[in-house]
Amino acid sequence: MSSGSPPAAGSPFFDGFIVDVLAKRSQGSFKLLAGATVTEAEANGSAGVRTNLSLACKVVIPNGGALVVDGGGHGSGTNHWLVIAPVALDARGNPIQLAK
Repeated sequence: MSSGSPPAAGSPFFDGFIVDVLAKRSQGSFKLLAGATVTEAEANGSAGVRTNLSLACKVVIPNGGALVVDGGGHGSGTNHWLVIAPVALDARGNPIQLAK
């Protein structure tokens, strides 16, 4: 999944966020392989971007649990967080319990 602005003319940089998640059910939990990058254009008008959060991880999360990542402070007073919360659903979109 991604959202943002395409690179400006002459710039190779994407401005926005990209999240990739590969999930596999396993014994009442989800095994996730996740990657995420959140960037923003430099405020000074240069052609660069600032990376606010960059993540690559492999994690096991219980059904209905969550992975919470704090992007750390950048001195700007803005916090950057990523939350991934997998939930198993039936065909009608109702949460279900996974067999262990």
